[in-house]
Amino acid sequence: MFRFSLFAVSLLAISSPTLAQDAAKVEVVVHVPSKVDSFKDRQLEIRLYEFDPRIADKGATLLDKHLDKSFTHDAGKDRLVVVTLGAKAKVDPKMRYYITVFVLDAAGKRTHIGEKDGKAGLCLVLTDRNPSKVTMIARPVR
Repeated sequence: MFRFSLFAVSLLAISSPTLAQDAAKVEVVVHVPSKVDSFKDRQLEIRLYEFDPRIADKGATLLDKHLDKSFTHDAGKDRLVVVTLGAKAKVDPKMRYYITVFVLDAAGKRTHIGEKDGKAGLCLVLTDRNPSKVTMIARPVR
């Protein structure tokens, strides 16, 4: 009975995405829908952050980022960009991770925001049964 229980616990640890994943690797698909107005000469900024949910007054730590300084979009066509972040960072199961996606103009002002599956809210990834692949749908900032 003891050997079976130990084996079952070991198998659970291996199959658990939180425990088995060493790298904080996240695949982000940025989707700019065809209905979004055209733009050019913008920057696409995608960031991966880590924070400790047990400490309320400590800010998040930037783990990785992607910056495309010549991002464009043509209305009438879907635009898809796939980026992988966090390959060099390690996952800590006690921490939480989130992604941000913004399109910025030349002055650094946010013109568009990416939302997980088109829904507002924080895009949690990696730990606490959150995915390691997300689709962020861009919409104009109101």
